[in-house]
Amino acid sequence: MSDDPLPIQPDDPTVHLSGHLPPPSPGRRWRQLDRLVVVVFCVGLLVPGVLLAARVRPPAIENRPLLVAPKATVGSLLDRSWYAAVDRFIADNIAVRPIAVLLRGQAYWLSGGTGNPAVVRGTGSWLFTREEIQPRCDLGVSDITAALDRIDAAFTAAGQDFRFVLAPDKHVIYPEKLDPGMPYGPACTDDRRPAMRAALDARSSFAIDGWAAVLAERAAHQDGPLLYYVEDTHWTPTGAVPAMRALINSFGPDLWRDDDVVTGPPTRASADLARQIGLIRRDTVPSVTLRPTVQIVQTAMDLPVKTTGAPAVYRIIATGDRPMVPGVTVIAYDSFFGRNMAVLSRYFAESIWIHINDLMFHPEIAKLIGPIDRVILDRVERGLYFTQIDDLLRPLVRSGG
Repeated sequence: MSDDPLPIQPDDPTVHLSGHLPPPSPGRRWRQLDRLVVVVFCVGLLVPGVLLAARVRPPAIENRPLLVAPKATVGSLLDRSWYAAVDRFIADNIAVRPIAVLLRGQAYWLSGGTGNPAVVRGTGSWLFTREEIQPRCDLGVSDITAALDRIDAAFTAAGQDFRFVLAPDKHVIYPEKLDPGMPYGPACTDDRRPAMRAALDARSSFAIDGWAAVLAERAAHQDGPLLYYVEDTHWTPTGAVPAMRALINSFGPDLWRDDDVVTGPPTRASADLARQIGLIRRDTVPSVTLRPTVQIVQTAMDLPVKTTGAPAVYRIIATGDRPMVPGVTVIAYDSFFGRNMAVLSRYFAESIWIHINDLMFHPEIAKLIGPIDRVILDRVERGLYFTQIDDLLRPLVRSGG
């Protein structure tokens, strides 16, 4: 052991302990800056808590609802998972969180990533949802086609008409926008696609092959407007038109007219995938109006159930100088048709729009909406192979139509 004295000897009055402390600020301004830093730090700790207590909540910027506080019970006080849920709720509902999310998202973007495993980065600015790159495939092609046959037979026996529309995933229309180095194998939907397309073609009397319609549109207009958004999961208004044309033509040759497709000024749509990684981005694409001389009146139906897939179940009445699909048409939709509700409804004298999640969780809605002449189901490809189609639509089957 060294015989050198200890650096600090408290018993020695000649030793001044301040010699072991950082030197004081050299001037008054520096001392004021020190105090300001301390004040800002304390405010940064207190303000988020005060805003949370005052019920000031941040906007839902990541394309999902904010977490809600878990219920407190006597048992929850001894449950570690309850405290973890409280911690997640507080972190999600801090009013200044969007700023942190934005900074984090920008940092990941600049580093070449996304910071969210649900969002896959493609080439350039292109983004894809992980759901379509690694989809869920609980059902096979034979399961889907058997369900389609069963529900079509049920509607036919009830005197009702039926249509099914398949919306393609984005990477199918723009495969070159995927990152060739991404660490994922072929999607199960890719493996099933040839057989599914053949099955839909064999059922062309009621099934619409959206792949064929949209791929043909891209092949015919290579330099035309985008058919899918760059930083969003959905097709653009221009991309939806080919599938809607195929659907409407299935009801008769006198309904669709190409000159009824009116391209308007560019619109800026909020990009849902960008929001999921904390970035506020908008894709700019041309607007599209179908049948501009047809007027629609949309109302939210008064039903004794709370919908969650959409704000409401909507009834739309269309009138104008164009022939309409007569009677009452129920459209069970996901977001691909939901974004085009005001466009597609101009072909139907009366249409009732029910989000598939609301129909799934509240099948009693089917009994509350009155007589039905036909049913249209749209489903995006990545959701097809876990959707029990006949179970979903069977409540809409009416004896005698």
